[in-house]
Amino acid sequence: MLRRRPPSAFYTLREEAGHERLLLLGDLNAYGAEDPIRTLVHAGMTDLIARHLPAERRYTYVFRGESGYLDHALASAELAEAVQQVHTWPINADEPRFLSYDQQPDDTPPNPFRSSDHDPIAVDLVWP
Repeated sequence: MLRRRPPSAFYTLREEAGHERLLLLGDLNAYGAEDPIRTLVHAGMTDLIARHLPAERRYTYVFRGESGYLDHALASAELAEAVQQVHTWPINADEPRFLSYDQQPDDTPPNPFRSSDHDPIAVDLVWP
């Protein structure tokens, strides 16, 4: 039941921001059809990944051969109008497990590949 209530922190943030252009971006640990995301969408947020990416590119992780996204880009209606593109940067999910951030020896040169188990999301905005 707790995951179905409108998130009060979201409404507080909206009030404290002093404007209606809001973007929630990151690992929300819920799939798009789960209650927390559906609650935000019903509160007026737009799922930018579902809106801007084709189905075959809607994933930010791969686990045991299954892909999906727990990482989200959700925009208020006022901000969604300014979104031009949404990208995932495929540097982690498609990389082999042996390159994983938690498997590498300390002397491995730092690079972004397999630095997490999820791919980052980028949102391109254009202001009027």
